[in-house]
Amino acid sequence: MAYKMLYTHRLDQLNPKGAELESVYLVRDIRQRTSLPLVPHKVQEHFSEFYLKDEDTDAMEQALLLIEPTLEMIKQLQNSKDPLYEEINLVRTLQLLQFQIEPLQNNIAFSREIKNFQVEFAARATAVLNCVNKAKGREEKVAANDELNRLFAQILRTTDFRFHFVDIVNEGRVSDLQGLNEGMMRGYLFHFTLEEELKKLSFDEVKLRIPPDKLAEVEKVHKYIKIIKKGIDQAYDGNMRVVNWAITLYAYVKMVMPL
Repeated sequence: MAYKMLYTHRLDQLNPKGAELESVYLVRDIRQRTSLPLVPHKVQEHFSEFYLKDEDTDAMEQALLLIEPTLEMIKQLQNSKDPLYEEINLVRTLQLLQFQIEPLQNNIAFSREIKNFQVEFAARATAVLNCVNKAKGREEKVAANDELNRLFAQILRTTDFRFHFVDIVNEGRVSDLQGLNEGMMRGYLFHFTLEEELKKLSFDEVKLRIPPDKLAEVEKVHKYIKIIKKGIDQAYDGNMRVVNWAITLYAYVKMVMPL
């Protein structure tokens, strides 16, 4: 079972100070799991909790594939000029969905890179961590430090101890789809009359006046949006696991460093 981080709950919360705080408790957990010298299968067993899975990439790819068809359906609603629909919300939905394309593309590429890296990580991490524990001369220490920097850079997409998340799925993208999904359940794409607004009628009440075929069209849009949301959520969950992976590696380094 993965250790639950105490202080790091967002992608932007990863920093050296936070990792130092997390490592105080993580080192205890690691010592219960393993002993020195480290062995690859034990390291693999621990870090596999954080690895990205095929289902993560599949969900992202499915979400990306559905964005264009969803945009087309919304454009058709927009082109109909039907007063049943709320024009400004159609425009906002188009913009919001278009804004998800690049982060998803980048996240898919990142997930593929990480899944390749996962194959070699345990062996490389074991070797360098055992070297840190036994390193004597300056040359050995520098070599070990360089290899650790390479491992962290591969995981975090940057050379400083922060996760480079701005161009992939992050909290903002998750919030976008959460808000859109909730809005769709409240009839976001339909126009509410002034009387309906004043009476604070629910969408369940308003939909009684909307033709079934129009409801069905928007429900199909909502169905696609829910699948896109699932891909965004799964991408974000995977990115958070990567952050936890980096923090756990940091804790391993702390554990093996000579006193």
